[in-house]
Order: sequence, then structure tokens, then C-alpha cells
Amino acid sequence: MSPSDSQPRMPVRKDISVLDRAAKRLFGEAPRAALLLAGARLPEGVTIRREDVSINIAEHRADQVFVPDVPGSPWAIHMEYVTQPDPRDHPNWLYKNGCLNRQLKIPVLLVVVYLEKGDYATFHAGCTLEGGGILNTHGWHVVLLWDFVEAIRHGALRELAPFLSLCLDHPTEEILLEQKAIIKDLDTSEARRAELIASSMMIGRRQFSESALEAAFREELPMLKEMEFVQEWMAECRQEGLFQGREEGREEGRQEGRQEGLEQGIEKGLEQGIEKGREEGVLIGRIEFAGQLLGRPLPSRADLLAMLMEELQALAAELDGELRR
Repeated sequence: MSPSDSQPRMPVRKDISVLDRAAKRLFGEAPRAALLLAGARLPEGVTIRREDVSINIAEHRADQVFVPDVPGSPWAIHMEYVTQPDPRDHPNWLYKNGCLNRQLKIPVLLVVVYLEKGDYATFHAGCTLEGGGILNTHGWHVVLLWDFVEAIRHGALRELAPFLSLCLDHPTEEILLEQKAIIKDLDTSEARRAELIASSMMIGRRQFSESALEAAFREELPMLKEMEFVQEWMAECRQEGLFQGREEGREEGRQEGRQEGLEQGIEKGLEQGIEKGREEGVLIGRIEFAGQLLGRPLPSRADLLAMLMEELQALAAELDGELRR
């Protein structure tokens, strides 16, 4: 058994929700770095508070709002973190920013942070509305995170080290070790250092294989699984695995049942379909993994199979109709 086999394994996820969660948490705990990244001029030692990001309409929330305690007229920064440019986001940003300006009654400046370059060439700094010869132009401040590689590596933005791999066009696995070294060298608490390392691993899932991440963070894995926000994320994975496992088990059962039904009749097809859905084990494997990592009790194997059986049996009428056409 290899050393990584004895460590908890983490699922590889490529969706943007992990990056969005990590960005909000990292910048939320490093407000000075966030404002410096935005180009704000701050006195040394100034305190910065996080403002409530909710708008009066519940479904609209800013990613983050920071209010520095500076002399003179107060102002705030409204941050939005973006993984890919999409003009459909612009009305939402402007709506939230307008609401925040009205709600806080101070200038609230919109800053859009693009977290990774990808294959895109245009990163919007505003939008224009046109009709009947009339133009409305709306703008915001743009930050391209990959322009700050040196500040993240050696300067005032080292707390953003978990993002370093996103800033490079073709990162190698060595960058994971570099990120970890930067974090370990920070003058911060052990709890904060552990959180940054966990964020590095979560963000790294967008670019690196599970084996590469386990090799880089093998020593930290037992510590990471105890962290609250990692447990929250793993709980989401557990629920997602339950849904995906059901869907994949249903599809396997349906396809097998369809094939066998055409060859040997509907009755045998349904039996084979259900059995194949059981044997696939997608549902059980995903939930067992999440349960082991979280250290929580699992439903029995019989209960899990019963859940899958109910789903597959619900397809019987549909499959019968399809095969009789």
C-alpha cells in the first residue's frame, strides 16, 4: 500500500463553486490584501471591517464589501470574484452596487477580480446600453489576478498564495509546493495557515489530478479533514454524490434493461437492468468515501441498495412503454 492509500482521499471537482467559495473565504480573511489588490491607497495600520453583503432582496448578495476606517470621507469596496467573463453578469453587478450605494449611504466602488485567464482575451471593465441614439455607459474597476504574480510570491499579497497556480498559463505540480512554502513562511496563526493550505488544495483541483494533490499535501490531509469549511464542502460532495450515483445507476439499469429486453423480453430486461444498477456501485462508492472522510456513520448497504432499487423500479413502466412501441 502506497503512503497516499492510508490518507483520506478527496474528490476531484472542476466546477466553479469550489473556486468561488475559496475566493470569498480567502479575501474575506485578508481584507487589506484585497484592497491593495484593488489599488486602494491605505494608511499603515488602518482597520477594515466587512460589511453585510446582503441586499434587501434576499437572492442578491455581493461577494464581499469592505469598509476601511480611513480619515476623511468614508468609502467602501464592493468585490465580485469572477472565473470567466460573461456579459450576463453585468446587470447583476450594477444592480447590487446601486443597492449598496443607497443602503450604506457612502460611495461603494465596484471592483471585479478575474481569478483566472483561461482562453479568454477580453475582460470587461464596463458595459454600454444603446437605443434610439442614446448611450448609457457603466464602468467598474478591473483586477486581473495574474498580473500580481510577483506580489503574491514575494510582496504584500502573499496571503493570496493559494491562487498562484491560477495565475500561470501552464502550472506544474511544483507550484503546489511553492504555494505551501509561501504559506508556511507567513507570519500568521496556525489556524490561518491551515486554512490557506486547505484553500490551496481545493483551488488546485481545477488544474491538478487527485494523485498530484495528495502527493503535495499528504502531511496536511489529516488536519484538513477536521476543518469546518472543508467538512461543509465534503457534505456538499456527499449530497452531490448521492444524486449523481442515483442518476448513473438508473441510466446503467435502463440501458442494460433495454438491451436485454430487446433480446430476451421485457421481464428479463428489467431484472438485468436492476441488477446492473445495483452492481455498478456508483451510489455506494461515492457515499462511503464521503462518510469515511467526514467520519460520520453511513446508512447500511441494504438501505442504500433499497434506495437505488426504488429509483430503478420507478423506471419499469417507462421502459415497458418504450420497448412495446
